[in-house]
Amino acid sequence: MPFWLLHLFAVAAFFFPFRWSNVAAFAVAYCLGTFGIMAGYHRYFSHRSFKTGRVFQFVLAALGSLTSQKGVLWWSGHHRNHHKYSDTPLDIHSPKRGFFWSHALWFLSKKYVATSESQQREFAKYPELAFLNENWAIGPVVLCATMLALGGLPWLFWGGFLAIVAMWHATFTVNSLAHVWGTQRYETTDTSRNNPLLALITFGER
Repeated sequence: MPFWLLHLFAVAAFFFPFRWSNVAAFAVAYCLGTFGIMAGYHRYFSHRSFKTGRVFQFVLAALGSLTSQKGVLWWSGHHRNHHKYSDTPLDIHSPKRGFFWSHALWFLSKKYVATSESQQREFAKYPELAFLNENWAIGPVVLCATMLALGGLPWLFWGGFLAIVAMWHATFTVNSLAHVWGTQRYETTDTSRNNPLLALITFGER
């Protein structure tokens, strides 16, 4: 219910009088959260594409939590399993199980609420990450509260609700559209595609 209700709130953002300040609030929230997801949850926590210190590691996890895409260890653990079993029956969000399932329905399933044990072993030694993983809702609450305090209801709806919904679907396209729409430079055993349009909204993910 909160997932679908937030979509209604996102639509309601457009009933406020248009102001560039609202767009700016949306852009700031979108950029911070999407950077946290793509550079943090994905590149760092899932793939260990780079090294960083403990403080910036926490910053990445905190920024990613603004998007309301559940815990950092939960997200990265499932993403690792996705690559391990890509487009096989063990891939929890393969488009072969249905486009809408791969896009968002898997994310709402109660079947996948547990955090991968591999992520628990690697990162749970950091109490701040374990805390964020279990209390991921703090991120979107802080984002919405900050927007409300700084810009009132227009910023709450634009920089809070609308930004969160936009960040959801930008990320979800990597699981759905990026597996059915685009080009394949190399022959692989999965359905992943390169798509420059999706790369624009996901800061390079394609």
